[in-house]
Amino acid sequence: MLGSSLTIPPASGIPEISGRKKAAKLAICNLQSTPLDELSDVRVFAKTDDLMVRVMEKLDIPIPSFILHRRLAVGFEGGEGKWQLKVSGVDEDGTPATFLQSIRLEGCRRVLRTEPFIFSSRDIRDTLDAGADFKIELEFMGHYGEPNLEIDINVAIVRCFIFWTTIRRRENGQLGWKAMCPLVVIRRML
Repeated sequence: MLGSSLTIPPASGIPEISGRKKAAKLAICNLQSTPLDELSDVRVFAKTDDLMVRVMEKLDIPIPSFILHRRLAVGFEGGEGKWQLKVSGVDEDGTPATFLQSIRLEGCRRVLRTEPFIFSSRDIRDTLDAGADFKIELEFMGHYGEPNLEIDINVAIVRCFIFWTTIRRRENGQLGWKAMCPLVVIRRML
């Protein structure tokens, strides 16, 4: 078992079944103790990634590069003074995906920390009136050590369309992001 506290059923019961069988062998790798430690034949106190790197080296199996893909849906909703800017994480098929902790709009003091991330017309009035590009800063949940990301948004495009953009973590191991593709229109708003 790799990287689990083994405390949440029903998943915690599966290793226990194996651990209680005489013919089975149970190995546990976790930073903290687990309720099943006494049943294990091998117990490793380490980070799962560290253990697996060493196992893969021993087996002489290369580990492919990990590339983290994120998709973002950005769009304006409403009209005539009642515009709202909506930003959300989405999966490949458009299903909502929670990976954002907060969003900040350049020039706005409010920081949104709950989904759905919606800036009201009051928050975006100056930006809309100027018709200029604006920036949003995304703060990720941080499960993969992602740094914050600033994205430039063109008001003229977003007023008419909802779009996706795909971003990914840099392949060379640096903490950073780069845009993967141009904006992809998924639905015309007007």
